[in-house]
Amino acid sequence: MTPQNLPVGPRNARSIASLAEPLALLIVALLPRLLILDRREAWLDEACTGLFAASDTVADLFAKLVPESHPPLYYLFMQAWTGLFGYSDAVLRLPSVLGGLALVFLVWKIARLLELNAFYRVLAAGAAALMPVLIYYSVEAKSYTILWALMLVALHECLLLVRPDSRRPLWPAVLALTAAAYTHYFGLLALLAPLALLAFGPARRRALVLVALPLALYLPWALGFFAGQAASGGTAWLARYQLGVGDMLLATLRIFTGSGPYPTYLGELAALKGSGPLGMVLVFTPAEASLLLLLPGAWDLPRLRELRLLVVFFLASLLLPLLYSLYRPMYLPGRYELGSLAPFLLLWVLGLRLLWSRLPRRQWPLLVQRGATLVTLLGLLAVATAGFRQYVYLPPEGRPGQQVAAALGTMPPKTGLVVTGLSFAPVAWALRTGGVAEQPRAFPPSVEVHPGWYDALADADPGLRQQADELVTGFTGRPVLLVGRRGQGALAYENRHWNLLEDTFTARGWTLESRLGFSGLSAALLVPTMP
Repeated sequence: MTPQNLPVGPRNARSIASLAEPLALLIVALLPRLLILDRREAWLDEACTGLFAASDTVADLFAKLVPESHPPLYYLFMQAWTGLFGYSDAVLRLPSVLGGLALVFLVWKIARLLELNAFYRVLAAGAAALMPVLIYYSVEAKSYTILWALMLVALHECLLLVRPDSRRPLWPAVLALTAAAYTHYFGLLALLAPLALLAFGPARRRALVLVALPLALYLPWALGFFAGQAASGGTAWLARYQLGVGDMLLATLRIFTGSGPYPTYLGELAALKGSGPLGMVLVFTPAEASLLLLLPGAWDLPRLRELRLLVVFFLASLLLPLLYSLYRPMYLPGRYELGSLAPFLLLWVLGLRLLWSRLPRRQWPLLVQRGATLVTLLGLLAVATAGFRQYVYLPPEGRPGQQVAAALGTMPPKTGLVVTGLSFAPVAWALRTGGVAEQPRAFPPSVEVHPGWYDALADADPGLRQQADELVTGFTGRPVLLVGRRGQGALAYENRHWNLLEDTFTARGWTLESRLGFSGLSAALLVPTMP
């Protein structure tokens, strides 16, 4: 029988259709992410990821991670990744893009596991593919999308284990839970899924194993995590950016509707604005579904255990970071609570289905059902349109680090480079990706030791002037390019760093030859006075 004569039966047709659906969703998700993959230069957090990944040895990498207190799995992977594919902003972000695509696929897969039809599967996964906040973090060189995907894998496995007489092996869930914990310390929130199994699942003994084994595997790093937190002051430096509880909840509400703009860094949360009242309806659909459970006969719903597990996973992973922040500032709206966004989207489509399948038409007019569906779809469209206009269809941004690298090539021989404040990591990473051999020096020096964990609140240390003297002495007889943020757009401590260092140079015999600007960064070329 020739290949063209092979029968295409109903089973084969269904297999092809089942592949076409997630493939189309992944293409839709990939396009906007590729559009903005290389639009901007790596910022502080991404540059830190690159500098960690560029560590010469694993021991050097671990030494940098101690004060950071983050688990090592993501950075070990990035060290191997950049070793294979080289150093560039696009290469650095590709794993996050893949994590974002995996998240979309897993939302679709869990929707299918919950026996949702094609409309609801595509709606949930399509929201994950096009929601601006997920696009935004899918092109950031951090572990967030990979973490959220691993949490979804754990949730998927627990949804299988919660079924009566399940013979699902435990090792996939154990691997996912352990990997999530070693990717980011908020990965421990994935343990909420097996904890919920203890309450709602029939296999409580297996659930105990799912909680105990990943915790035991995480224990070696947990000891270092708490030691690093104690040594570095933990996240206490976030106190100056900490919002009130009400403001944090409001920011989360806006983020869960897909609105924006999103914070590109701490302190910009006040800029959050809603993209229209229609988007807020997305938040209330799960609440409507919960109210419908009170209707007569609602408790004979199929998959009630899975629904309970989704609710617990969503609410607990959303509220626990907030509650922890009441003790020690850690909660950053737009990052940590998004581990619960995918379960939220699944609850959202379950709520829509419930509106259609459980409401008696005699009591609730069909107009209510169709109206609720139409309004939520319009809300999602409004959110996606506003987000795309703000985050996708934008011109490329300036690349100050590359501009600094190019300027160094025009400077006199042996010109040194000093970068003040938190501009150090982005500039150092840009030099690395540009193949520039010159190693920049940081001021204060602690930024160079660990650029991602500098405590600006402690920069009034009386030894700072002595550190400036020591740094300047190391450049005796050489021209120096001083780079950093200064002026009206800089923070107070950044201006203080710049002024102290420039005054020290001039007091020790350097003169200002010229001032330059690099897309938001200032620069001064200082040359030694000839005797």
